Order: sequence, then structure tokens, then C-alpha cells
Amino acid sequence: MAVRDIPELKNDILAAAQATDTAVLVHSYEDPDLLDVADGIGDCIDLALALRRSRHPRAVVCGVRFVAETVALLCPDREIILAHPQARCPMSGQVYPGRVQSWREEHPDTCVVCSVHFGAKLKAESDLCITFNNALRVLSASNARKMLLLTDSNFGQWLKARLPDKEIELWPCSCPAMSGAQAVDVELCRTKWPQALIAANGALRQEVTDAADMSGSTEQIVEFCRNADRDVIVADEVSVCSTLKRQFPDKGIWQLAPSKLICSNMKITNLEILERAIKGEFGVHVDVDPGLSARAMVPIRRMFELDGITEFS
Repeated sequence: MAVRDIPELKNDILAAAQATDTAVLVHSYEDPDLLDVADGIGDCIDLALALRRSRHPRAVVCGVRFVAETVALLCPDREIILAHPQARCPMSGQVYPGRVQSWREEHPDTCVVCSVHFGAKLKAESDLCITFNNALRVLSASNARKMLLLTDSNFGQWLKARLPDKEIELWPCSCPAMSGAQAVDVELCRTKWPQALIAANGALRQEVTDAADMSGSTEQIVEFCRNADRDVIVADEVSVCSTLKRQFPDKGIWQLAPSKLICSNMKITNLEILERAIKGEFGVHVDVDPGLSARAMVPIRRMFELDGITEFS
């Protein structure tokens, strides 16, 4: 087989996707080259929305297992393939559904809130789901006062500080891709780019978010960069910064701690893997048992109700 350069490989992927009537769904933490051949880009909810709005009967998901599984839950009439079978989120295995079930029995008056980063079994034991992008909106809109958050602990602390009217307990777990950056990294960036503003993901350590000029979701970071009149140092997963550089080529966009803020589990999917998955030579079908799906969809639908999303009703 002849060696292909990246533009040729991308063209071959687009042709294969068209020939097989396949949607290519790419999580925002994936390698930027994958974005160029994507039909949908973003978090798992964004990807499911993109697929629902399309007529493709089949989708290949470039992301980790929970991303493909959530798309499968929300698009049960489509064939969902995870491009790389070994692409899994380390945080997903840190909370066991059985332990949460026992905790619920002891605390029946507490709303169990589950991040979409976990699988269907844990969602099925929860009352409400959240994403990093909509968590503050959804939890603010909820009538529940007592909450147990099953999400990254740093992000849970960030939410807790902004929801003083809620009684929030955190289940200990962490996202390795977001836990490495420290305040010293902020200091180094401020020395290198003294005029730049720092926009930090709320899932980073508090010492980083406290030292930043703003902290919030990836969506909020994108909007902050759009409106900034100065250079911006992005404290988020490295692919977010790469995407922002493409999106705003006339602005100075810099990455904080590039060797630390990287999701290596997302990065194992590349263009060659995607092409093979589209052609049926690689990847794994993702299906959710109908009974489990029905239970897992309860907290997801509650999230949509509180966030005003009607497309999945």
C-alpha cells in the first residue's frame, strides 16, 4: 500500500464515510486532524445532537467508551461504533454502581447527580445527569437542596463554591487529564506572556482556577476567547487550545502546561484508526441493554428538562 500524506488520508476518510453512509463524530479532546473530517464535534451531548439531526443510519465515534455509550443511549435507532475499542476514560472506573446504590438507600432524601463521564450502569443509579458544560445551569435549576455529586472532585469543588444554597457532598474521583496543572504553571505562563489573560477549565485544581482570570466550562472558554481583546492562555485539554487557534487565527492563543493537560486515552484514536473503523475493519459496536437504557435515560431526560433541551423528548 502506498504511503499517503494527511490531506490524502482525510479525503479517503471522507469518501469512505460517504460510501458507507456513516457519520463521523469527534469529541473535542481528540486530535485536531480528526476535526477536519467530522460531521459533529463537541461533548457527547453535542455529538448525539449532531447525529439526531442527520440522516446517517450509522456513526463512528472518536472518543472514549462513555462518549459512544451516551450517543447510543440518545440515538437508539442508529448503529454506533467506537473507533478504538481500548479508548476508555480512567475516571469512569473510579465509582462503583453497587456502592452508590447502597449509599442511596442510606440517604433517600439526597439527589444523586452523575456526570456523563460515567457509564450507563452508574447513570441508572442516579437521579440527574450533568456535563462539564451544563452543570452549573442544571444544578442551579434543580429544586433539590441536598446533592451527591459523582463527578471529578476538582470540578465538584468548583461547583460547590458557586452553589452556596445547595448542600453538596462529593464522591472522591478525579480526571487524570485535568489534575496535573498547578499554580506554578500559571506563574510560568504569566512570566512568558505577561499581557495575556488566563481562561481555566473549572475541573482544574482550585489553585489554578483561583489564579486564572476566568474559570468555567470549555464552552465558556471558547466564548471568552471570542470576546477577549488580548492574548489568552488556555488552561484546558490541549486539543481545545489547538481548536481555538484554528478558530481564531488572528488572536494569540497559548496553552498552559501542554505536557500535563492531555487526555492520552482520547489520543489513541487517529486518522488511520478512524478509516479502518468506517470500513468495518476495526472498532467495536456499542449497544446498551434496553432495560438498562430505560433506567439510564431517566436522569438524562431530567437534565434535558432543566437545561431546556427538547430535541430528545
